[in-house]
Amino acid sequence: MSSYLNHFTNSQQENPNFHSVRVVQRLHTQKVHPLIIPAKTMANISRTKAGIVWNVERLNEIPSFYFLLRSHITISGFSSNVIAERIVNAMRELSIFAIFDTENANLRATTWDGVEFKINLFKSKTDDSVLLEFQKLCGDSVSFRGTRTAIFRAAKGLPPLPELQQNDLTPLMQSTEINILSSEEQKENVTSILEQCEAMLMSDSGDTKLLGIQMLRSMTDSSNTIRAVALFTAKVILGEKDEHRELSNKIFSFLKCDALERLDNYCLQDTKYSADLSYQVLHVLTNALTLLDREGGDVLKKMLETRADLCNELVTLLIIVVGEARNRPHDAWQSAMALDVLVRNSPSAYSRAVESDAFYTLTMSRRIGECAHRMLAVESTKALGSIGCT
Repeated sequence: MSSYLNHFTNSQQENPNFHSVRVVQRLHTQKVHPLIIPAKTMANISRTKAGIVWNVERLNEIPSFYFLLRSHITISGFSSNVIAERIVNAMRELSIFAIFDTENANLRATTWDGVEFKINLFKSKTDDSVLLEFQKLCGDSVSFRGTRTAIFRAAKGLPPLPELQQNDLTPLMQSTEINILSSEEQKENVTSILEQCEAMLMSDSGDTKLLGIQMLRSMTDSSNTIRAVALFTAKVILGEKDEHRELSNKIFSFLKCDALERLDNYCLQDTKYSADLSYQVLHVLTNALTLLDREGGDVLKKMLETRADLCNELVTLLIIVVGEARNRPHDAWQSAMALDVLVRNSPSAYSRAVESDAFYTLTMSRRIGECAHRMLAVESTKALGSIGCT
């Protein structure tokens, strides 16, 4: 590469021209999620049995050149550490994954539904009050506003709003909805959409694949679609419909590739895209399993029995993902939920979980959840109970 660059720096040209050089380097490095805490930052954060302690005793004043966003509040009468503790506790209760920077008194976080934001703490120039700035980075605007309101109220010491307090992050299941596609026309419409999703997953474009997975996530959520469509799609995801077996296999292949990358600590490229795709796939799988499990009867048990080999492999993959709870707690939360359903409905899945030492992995994920991610702690506890360990 150096000789290639020297061609432009050392060569004599009668009429010099501007040149563009693109240097691409692929390294076999450890796979890092965009929100993993860097080592120097991790040293500033302490974890206790009660949770994370974010020490921000010294705040910087707002620089004269800094443009303060409209989404900010001023809090008086409380120290910066008290406000920081309230924010950390709110993050845990709302199951928001965050990186904390003590030196600069800020954090970057992502919610379970993909909203990314940044919080900055500043010292007021006029008094001892604290300025809290909330900056949206990406994600749904409605969800962002709800999260911002919850954090602002928590920082002020106010109780959460009822609708946020009662949200358990799980889709609402209404038994009054129709559970069967009544006409051939309805089945053809759903089949057509599933074929489109399958074509999108086979695409070479990463954005197209992600869009296809997001469509499947919506179709397996009975709060977004009619229950009959969600049930039909859930059965397709788990491989009951032979005509859509390729779609089912493709989804499991995404999960398998991601799990293998976690084991090898090897990242090819675009970590953000891989992380988003992995989380969406896990959400689709969890939606399908949860929906069929709540349906009752032996439908799910029979499906898992007919695909015992795939079921056992899936248990292994999910345990690998749960083991990454420290770096990707949202993924671990979904995996623990899916693992709980599998071990309750499949004897072979239960045996594989015990053989794979799921007890240790789930115990560690529960501890991490108790510190920083409430729903991860809840689902890890449920899965431990299903295995017979509490």
